[in-house]
Amino acid sequence: MSSLEIGDLLIKSDEVGIVHRIDETSYGLIYNIYWTWKLGGLCGVTKIPEQLLCRAFFTKFKHIKGKKLDKPKSIG
Repeated sequence: MSSLEIGDLLIKSDEVGIVHRIDETSYGLIYNIYWTWKLGGLCGVTKIPEQLLCRAFFTKFKHIKGKKLDKPKSIG
């Protein structure tokens, strides 16, 4: 099963999520995901416990792994 890391994208038709933060609790990991929806131009954040990251979750969304950079690229 896949695991989420900071910077990973989750895509499903008209919605896109990016893993912003991962919190460690006594119950396990909590993934903070920023979402944007095309319909209505809405955005928001959800907190998903690692226990919900099952096969059904990853078949519902296209999962694109983020890429870690050693140094941020300069703009300009």
